[in-house]
Amino acid sequence: KYAVVCFTKGQEFLDFITHSPADLAVIDIQMPEMDGFEVYAAINRLPKSQRCQVILMSGSDEKEALDEGLSQSDFVFFKKPLNMFEFEKAVDALTSYREWKFGNSDEVKFSVVGIFNLSGLPRQK
Repeated sequence: KYAVVCFTKGQEFLDFITHSPADLAVIDIQMPEMDGFEVYAAINRLPKSQRCQVILMSGSDEKEALDEGLSQSDFVFFKKPLNMFEFEKAVDALTSYREWKFGNSDEVKFSVVGIFNLSGLPRQK
Protein backbone atom coordinates (compact mmCIF):
# COMPACT_ATOMS: atom_id res chain seq x y z
CA LYS A 1 0.00 0.00 0.00
CA TYR A 2 2.87 2.38 0.78
CA ALA A 3 6.25 2.91 -0.79
CA VAL A 4 8.49 4.06 2.06
CA VAL A 5 11.78 5.93 1.74
CA CYS A 6 13.83 6.89 4.81
CA PHE A 7 16.41 9.60 5.36
CA THR A 8 18.47 10.62 8.38
CA LYS A 9 18.93 14.26 7.36
CA GLY A 10 16.38 16.86 6.36
CA GLN A 11 18.40 18.18 3.42
CA GLU A 12 18.56 14.68 1.91
CA PHE A 13 14.77 14.58 1.99
CA LEU A 14 14.45 18.05 0.44
CA ASP A 15 16.82 17.05 -2.37
CA PHE A 16 14.73 13.91 -2.93
CA ILE A 17 11.32 15.59 -2.91
CA THR A 18 12.28 18.07 -5.64
CA HIS A 19 12.69 15.12 -8.03
CA SER A 20 10.37 12.47 -6.59
CA PRO A 21 7.04 13.62 -5.20
CA ALA A 22 5.99 12.32 -1.80
CA ASP A 23 2.45 12.16 -0.42
CA LEU A 24 3.39 12.18 3.24
CA ALA A 25 6.50 13.03 5.26
CA VAL A 26 6.94 11.69 8.79
CA ILE A 27 9.51 13.97 10.40
CA ASP A 28 11.34 13.70 13.71
CA ILE A 29 11.68 17.18 15.22
CA GLN A 30 15.06 16.48 16.80
CA MET A 31 17.33 16.09 13.79
CA PRO A 32 21.01 16.88 13.21
CA GLU A 33 21.87 19.90 11.04
CA MET A 34 18.24 20.83 10.22
CA ASP A 35 15.49 20.18 12.77
CA GLY A 36 12.00 19.00 11.90
CA PHE A 37 10.50 22.50 12.08
CA GLU A 38 13.09 23.74 9.58
CA VAL A 39 12.31 20.84 7.24
CA TYR A 40 8.60 21.58 7.60
CA ALA A 41 9.18 25.27 6.79
CA ALA A 42 11.27 24.29 3.76
CA ILE A 43 8.45 22.02 2.52
CA ASN A 44 6.07 24.97 2.69
CA ARG A 45 8.44 27.09 0.60
CA LEU A 46 8.39 24.52 -2.22
CA PRO A 47 6.06 24.95 -5.19
CA LYS A 48 2.63 23.53 -4.33
CA SER A 49 3.15 20.63 -6.73
CA GLN A 50 6.12 19.42 -4.62
CA ARG A 51 4.56 19.80 -1.16
CA CYS A 52 3.22 16.92 0.88
CA GLN A 53 1.23 16.17 4.02
CA VAL A 54 3.33 16.21 7.21
CA ILE A 55 3.40 14.29 10.47
CA LEU A 56 5.85 15.71 13.02
CA MET A 57 6.94 13.71 16.03
CA SER A 58 9.11 14.29 19.05
CA GLY A 59 10.22 12.63 22.22
CA SER A 60 11.21 16.01 23.58
CA ASP A 61 9.82 17.36 26.78
CA GLU A 62 11.04 20.84 25.89
CA LYS A 63 7.86 22.88 26.13
CA GLU A 64 9.20 25.77 24.00
CA ALA A 65 10.02 23.51 21.06
CA LEU A 66 6.68 21.75 21.25
CA ASP A 67 4.73 25.01 21.59
CA GLU A 68 6.48 26.38 18.50
CA GLY A 69 5.37 23.44 16.42
CA LEU A 70 1.92 23.03 17.86
CA SER A 71 1.11 26.68 17.18
CA GLN A 72 1.08 25.75 13.48
CA SER A 73 -2.07 23.85 12.64
CA ASP A 74 -1.52 22.28 9.24
CA PHE A 75 0.37 19.17 10.30
CA VAL A 76 -0.30 16.23 12.58
CA PHE A 77 1.84 15.92 15.73
CA PHE A 78 2.73 12.79 17.71
CA LYS A 79 4.67 12.51 20.94
CA LYS A 80 7.09 9.58 21.12
CA PRO A 81 6.83 6.80 21.97
CA LEU A 82 4.20 6.49 19.29
CA ASN A 83 0.81 4.93 19.83
CA MET A 84 0.95 2.80 16.68
CA PHE A 85 -2.82 2.46 16.40
CA GLU A 86 -3.28 6.26 16.39
CA PHE A 87 -0.27 6.73 14.11
CA GLU A 88 -1.60 4.25 11.54
CA LYS A 89 -5.01 5.96 11.64
CA ALA A 90 -3.35 9.31 10.92
CA VAL A 91 -1.32 7.89 8.00
CA ASP A 92 -4.45 6.26 6.56
CA ALA A 93 -6.47 9.47 6.94
CA LEU A 94 -3.83 11.66 5.29
CA THR A 95 -3.33 9.28 2.39
CA SER A 96 -7.10 8.72 2.04
CA TYR A 97 -7.49 12.44 1.47
CA ARG A 98 -5.09 12.22 -1.48
CA GLU A 99 -6.94 9.18 -2.84
CA TRP A 100 -10.24 11.08 -2.61
CA LYS A 101 -8.73 14.16 -4.24
CA PHE A 102 -7.06 12.34 -7.13
CA GLY A 103 -9.41 9.40 -7.58
CA ASN A 104 -9.67 5.87 -6.32
CA SER A 105 -7.50 3.55 -8.34
CA ASP A 106 -5.71 0.27 -7.71
CA GLU A 107 -2.70 1.96 -9.28
CA VAL A 108 -2.55 4.66 -6.61
CA LYS A 109 0.58 4.05 -4.58
CA PHE A 110 1.38 6.38 -1.74
CA SER A 111 4.91 7.55 -1.18
CA VAL A 112 5.65 7.94 2.52
CA VAL A 113 8.98 9.45 3.50
CA GLY A 114 10.44 9.11 6.98
CA ILE A 115 13.09 11.47 8.27
CA PHE A 116 14.40 10.23 11.59
CA ASN A 117 17.19 10.99 14.02
CA LEU A 118 18.85 7.59 14.31
CA SER A 119 21.80 8.71 16.43
CA GLY A 120 22.19 6.69 19.59
CA LEU A 121 20.39 3.65 18.20
CA PRO A 122 22.34 0.38 17.99
CA ARG A 123 23.41 -0.47 14.47
CA GLN A 124 22.55 -3.90 13.05
CA LYS A 125 25.50 -5.89 11.76
